[in-house]
Amino acid sequence: MESEGIARETDGPPWGIGRLIFIGVAGARPGDPVSFLDARGRAEALVRGADLSWTVFRPSPWYDLRDGKPRVSTEYLKELAGAIAESVHRQDTVGRVYEAASTDRFPWEELSGARR
Repeated sequence: MESEGIARETDGPPWGIGRLIFIGVAGARPGDPVSFLDARGRAEALVRGADLSWTVFRPSPWYDLRDGKPRVSTEYLKELAGAIAESVHRQDTVGRVYEAASTDRFPWEELSGARR
Protein backbone atom coordinates (compact mmCIF):
# COMPACT_ATOMS: atom_id res chain seq x y z
CA MET A 1 0.00 0.00 0.00
CA GLU A 2 1.38 3.40 -0.92
CA SER A 3 1.67 6.31 1.51
CA GLU A 4 -1.51 7.93 0.17
CA GLY A 5 -3.48 4.72 0.70
CA ILE A 6 -2.15 4.40 4.23
CA ALA A 7 -3.12 8.02 4.91
CA ARG A 8 -6.69 7.29 3.82
CA GLU A 9 -6.89 4.18 6.01
CA THR A 10 -5.42 5.81 9.12
CA ASP A 11 -7.83 8.75 8.87
CA GLY A 12 -10.72 6.52 9.83
CA PRO A 13 -11.17 3.45 7.67
CA PRO A 14 -14.77 2.42 7.11
CA TRP A 15 -14.03 -1.25 7.89
CA GLY A 16 -13.54 -0.87 11.63
CA ILE A 17 -9.83 -1.70 11.56
CA GLY A 18 -8.43 -1.54 15.08
CA ARG A 19 -4.89 -2.79 14.56
CA LEU A 20 -2.24 -2.21 11.92
CA ILE A 21 0.83 -4.35 11.33
CA PHE A 22 3.23 -2.41 9.13
CA ILE A 23 6.19 -4.04 7.40
CA GLY A 24 8.75 -1.35 6.68
CA VAL A 25 12.45 -1.77 6.07
CA ALA A 26 15.50 -1.33 8.28
CA GLY A 27 16.96 2.14 7.96
CA ALA A 28 13.92 3.71 6.27
CA ARG A 29 13.35 7.33 7.23
CA PRO A 30 11.28 10.18 5.77
CA GLY A 31 13.54 12.40 3.70
CA ASP A 32 16.05 9.66 2.89
CA PRO A 33 17.79 10.37 -0.43
CA VAL A 34 16.91 6.83 -1.59
CA SER A 35 13.31 7.18 -2.77
CA PHE A 36 12.29 3.68 -1.62
CA LEU A 37 13.57 4.34 1.92
CA ASP A 38 11.93 7.77 1.95
CA ALA A 39 8.57 6.32 0.88
CA ARG A 40 8.71 3.51 3.45
CA GLY A 41 9.72 6.00 6.14
CA ARG A 42 6.84 8.34 5.30
CA ALA A 43 4.36 5.46 5.24
CA GLU A 44 5.58 4.25 8.64
CA ALA A 45 5.23 7.76 10.07
CA LEU A 46 1.58 7.78 8.98
CA VAL A 47 0.95 4.42 10.64
CA ARG A 48 2.66 5.48 13.87
CA GLY A 49 0.62 8.69 13.92
CA ALA A 50 -2.67 6.89 13.41
CA ASP A 51 -5.31 6.69 16.09
CA LEU A 52 -5.10 2.90 15.97
CA SER A 53 -3.10 0.16 17.64
CA TRP A 54 -0.03 -0.59 15.54
CA THR A 55 3.12 -2.68 15.41
CA VAL A 56 5.98 -1.98 13.01
CA PHE A 57 8.50 -4.48 11.70
CA ARG A 58 11.65 -3.19 10.00
CA PRO A 59 13.40 -6.19 8.47
CA SER A 60 16.47 -6.00 6.28
CA PRO A 61 15.75 -5.21 2.65
CA TRP A 62 14.94 -8.52 0.98
CA TYR A 63 16.67 -7.47 -2.21
CA ASP A 64 19.66 -5.26 -2.83
CA LEU A 65 18.27 -1.88 -3.87
CA ARG A 66 21.02 -1.44 -6.45
CA ASP A 67 21.15 -4.75 -8.32
CA GLY A 68 17.97 -6.58 -7.26
CA LYS A 69 19.81 -9.64 -5.95
CA PRO A 70 18.28 -11.43 -2.94
CA ARG A 71 19.83 -10.46 0.39
CA VAL A 72 18.00 -12.72 2.85
CA SER A 73 17.40 -16.44 3.11
CA THR A 74 14.16 -18.36 3.06
CA GLU A 75 14.77 -19.11 6.74
CA TYR A 76 14.94 -15.37 7.47
CA LEU A 77 11.59 -14.84 5.75
CA LYS A 78 10.03 -17.74 7.68
CA GLU A 79 11.24 -16.24 10.98
CA LEU A 80 9.88 -12.84 10.00
CA ALA A 81 6.51 -14.30 8.97
CA GLY A 82 6.30 -16.19 12.27
CA ALA A 83 7.08 -13.02 14.20
CA ILE A 84 4.39 -11.08 12.39
CA ALA A 85 1.81 -13.83 12.93
CA GLU A 86 2.66 -14.10 16.63
CA SER A 87 2.56 -10.33 17.15
CA VAL A 88 -1.08 -10.17 16.05
CA HIS A 89 -2.06 -12.12 19.18
CA ARG A 90 0.17 -10.27 21.65
CA GLN A 91 -0.88 -6.98 23.20
CA ASP A 92 2.68 -6.32 24.39
CA THR A 93 3.69 -5.69 20.76
CA VAL A 94 1.28 -2.76 20.30
CA GLY A 95 3.09 0.53 19.79
CA ARG A 96 6.45 -1.19 19.32
CA VAL A 97 8.96 -1.15 16.48
CA TYR A 98 11.04 -4.26 15.79
CA GLU A 99 14.07 -3.57 13.63
CA ALA A 100 16.69 -6.08 12.52
CA ALA A 101 19.40 -5.06 10.11
CA SER A 102 20.92 -8.55 10.01
CA THR A 103 20.38 -10.53 6.82
CA ASP A 104 21.14 -13.84 8.53
CA ARG A 105 18.01 -14.15 10.64
CA PHE A 106 15.18 -12.09 12.09
CA PRO A 107 15.87 -12.27 15.86
CA TRP A 108 12.25 -12.26 17.05
CA GLU A 109 12.96 -14.05 20.32
CA GLU A 110 15.57 -11.48 21.33
CA LEU A 111 13.55 -8.50 20.15
CA SER A 112 10.28 -9.51 21.77
CA GLY A 113 11.43 -11.50 24.76
CA ALA A 114 9.34 -14.33 23.30
CA ARG A 115 9.60 -17.79 24.77
CA ARG A 116 8.80 -20.55 22.31
